[in-house]
Amino acid sequence: MNQTLTELDLGLNDLGGPGASAMLDSCGLTAKAGEDLSSILGTNQTLSELYVTNNALEDTGPVYLYYELSNFYQNNWRYGVSRDDVQLSGLASALRHPANECAPYQLSVTGLPVAPCGAIANSLFNDSFTLWYQRRPGERYVEVPLDRTAIAWWTDYHVKFRNPPLVNGSLKLAFSGTAPPPNWHRPVYKLSPDPNQDFLVWMRTAALPTFRKLNISWMGGKNPFLGIAYLVVGSLCILVGFVMLVVYIRYQDQDDDDNDDE
Repeated sequence: MNQTLTELDLGLNDLGGPGASAMLDSCGLTAKAGEDLSSILGTNQTLSELYVTNNALEDTGPVYLYYELSNFYQNNWRYGVSRDDVQLSGLASALRHPANECAPYQLSVTGLPVAPCGAIANSLFNDSFTLWYQRRPGERYVEVPLDRTAIAWWTDYHVKFRNPPLVNGSLKLAFSGTAPPPNWHRPVYKLSPDPNQDFLVWMRTAALPTFRKLNISWMGGKNPFLGIAYLVVGSLCILVGFVMLVVYIRYQDQDDDDNDDE
């Protein structure tokens, strides 16, 4: 059993279809070897099973599972505006009146309003993943409990995305008279009683055609690095701009004094 693996990148692998398996049991893999292995596996599109038991790959905190997509242009303008933020905020009156920007995913073929509407919601990534471990050779595999909460931004979960008010205590009744997006295999009220965080992560569109999104975590939590980086860089830009303004004002006054002396 591997109790120390902290990161495993299986990007660009067809995990849902047939493929090869790899056994790396008791190979003495280190954290650096794990990084190299992750890089190599990122170019393999057939591996479906990987065993890395009995390797000390360090224990540095929560384990995060991301999925990666390539050549998927979430930054396309038409795709990016195909949503209804008012409907997504849970406003009951907007639930059955989706915005025109959602077309052609605004109304179903029967004329019912689509909720949630738009191309972004319709293309929701819906692959699922499970992790299993074997405590000792020969013992049965046990499924690793995974935490699907705390993977979305706080503002998304508490402010931007809300379910509509319950009707007689039922979320199903709240969505009555609406239709799910065409590509969804089940209605939205069956995703979760609270705003589904996989959905929230997907709705925050990526800026580049190749991107990773946080799917689930073992021990919970998400990586705040990008948000912190934005705050630090933005603060530095403000500071530099203020310093340049002070320098400009100071030397402008000096130039005016020199012109008066002449």
